[in-house]
Amino acid sequence: MPGNVVSFGNSKMHLTNAQKEARENAESALRREETELHLPRTVEADSLALEIWERITKDLAEVELLDNLDSDMLGLYCLGMARLERLQIRYHEDVLKGFSRGPGLKEIESHYKILITYAEKLGLAPTARARLAVKKAKQEEDPDDDLFGGM
Repeated sequence: MPGNVVSFGNSKMHLTNAQKEARENAESALRREETELHLPRTVEADSLALEIWERITKDLAEVELLDNLDSDMLGLYCLGMARLERLQIRYHEDVLKGFSRGPGLKEIESHYKILITYAEKLGLAPTARARLAVKKAKQEEDPDDDLFGGM
């Protein structure tokens, strides 16, 4: 199984200045000037998933978090959220009617776990965004600041 991809900003490797410059150039060549997520047909066909897609993409509009290549994964996340919402509604309706059939809590909880994993991978979870903020703050720090006592 392949390891996690480590971007230059997250790397803890000791590199020469030439290696750092080459790595930065290679990573910047893979970044797009402008991204436009494409709406997967499966999401478009599901009104609840489409509603979730539109809410998330609206919230992401000002954040440079996802790339065009992430459209399908975001689509899967939206479909999963729609399915989870439907399972929860059906479960609560069954409980109110006194039925014990239908989706159980185990099925709902397994969907929670899957969707939390997707949210982490997409940067939608609070912990993922916190890691990104720390990474960005470290990139903005002056690397020579400690040499002169922060003067």
